[in-house]
Amino acid sequence: MAIRRIASAALAFTAGSAVVCLTTAAGASPTPTPQYIVQFSAVASAVSTNGLVFHSTSCVIGPPTNPIVVQCQETGTVRFTASGGSGRATVSSPLSDINWKFTLHRSSVSSTTYQMVGKGTETSGASPIVRPVKVTGTITVSPTPGPTLQGTEDIFPLSTSAS
Repeated sequence: MAIRRIASAALAFTAGSAVVCLTTAAGASPTPTPQYIVQFSAVASAVSTNGLVFHSTSCVIGPPTNPIVVQCQETGTVRFTASGGSGRATVSSPLSDINWKFTLHRSSVSSTTYQMVGKGTETSGASPIVRPVKVTGTITVSPTPGPTLQGTEDIFPLSTSAS
């Protein structure tokens, strides 16, 4: 028998001096809970044949149901197009290492916010076990002085048949 949870859940974590709150409204339809949430700010450092290279200047990762938050490092490359773009990213932390490819979509050519979705793998532990994951989130780009990127990424485990 399924039990519908009607509760508010909130996670607040600090990335530098900014506090980020992630909430779900009471009575909202149940949605899958991410395994981890990543909050990052990054700066572009170079252009390569794969796109714009970025590395985080601040990054935290933690589970949404527990206030444990640890620092992380996010690096990657991204190519922007008029409708979105694509890229690769890696998050490294004491909790987990996550690698994924993603696509970006934006609602208009003038928008600086992109919706991101991708798939990849997570590894953790001394004897690494590789698990498939789905990564979703938003990335906002500020063209000056960097460009800089800021984003929130939800990491969802996938069954091995869904990879």
